[in-house]
Amino acid sequence: PEAEEEDRNSEEEEDPTRTDANALVPIGRPIDGCDEEDPQSLVGRRIMKYFPNPGAWFGGEVTAVHPPDLPDQRETLYTVIFEDDDSEDFTLAELQAILRPPDVHPRQLLGSTDWGLFKKQYATIGSALNDGSFSGTARPFLAKVFRFQRPETMTAKKMEQRLKAWSKKLHPDKTVGEAPQVRYLAGFLYQALRHLFETYTAAASITDRPDPTEYAEYGTAAFADAAGANDEELSPPEPLTPAPDDQAPTGDDPAGGDGPMLGDPSVRLDSGALPKEVGCIRAFDI
Repeated sequence: PEAEEEDRNSEEEEDPTRTDANALVPIGRPIDGCDEEDPQSLVGRRIMKYFPNPGAWFGGEVTAVHPPDLPDQRETLYTVIFEDDDSEDFTLAELQAILRPPDVHPRQLLGSTDWGLFKKQYATIGSALNDGSFSGTARPFLAKVFRFQRPETMTAKKMEQRLKAWSKKLHPDKTVGEAPQVRYLAGFLYQALRHLFETYTAAASITDRPDPTEYAEYGTAAFADAAGANDEELSPPEPLTPAPDDQAPTGDDPAGGDGPMLGDPSVRLDSGALPKEVGCIRAFDI
């Protein structure tokens, strides 16, 4: 029996199809979508890793590759940046255990709930550019653009948190492969948001102010011309889930549906953590 147990253990150690507890692909098998001769082919791939402390899964993205060109580095390392902006280096074997399949959730902004929000922000900024109220020092306007329910709850830190979250969807690097109207609107909005935030915080370097002549109302022929899109592309099916501002019904809803749909980031502590009280639920979008 002891010899049989040793044989079984030996077989388990040599099994190339084994899978770690938190692995999403079997260790030892080729990685889908990876060119073994080109480590850079994994840049941009998404991962999901479980951290015992705090006991939660975190997503991330492979952002860089480091060949073994240092004396104490024997193999290629892959840098992953997680959703909370922490980073960690992994070997190929370690990365393989946490790598998600390619295009498991392809980025597509058009038709999403976020797209409805971004179109509203774009319209708000365009209107302000036209009437002269576009300003990085006007708190009521900034609160409206950065989606704060009350100007007094707006802080530079909370604005930065929202800008970082939106940048992950609006930055030109993130809209590659999207439709022309998405790339145009996202680029315009990204520039405007950065300009407003950097002006408000008196940053050393400030992104150029958006040119009012480059703004065109979404859905118009002028917008299609600016974006290099055709009229059909500007009329996709609307998302089944309406944008946050459109979700609140009128009247008194016992279920709370008549309350605000957007989360209130002012609920969070200065560290970004949630307070240990029932009201912390208000930090999340309904």
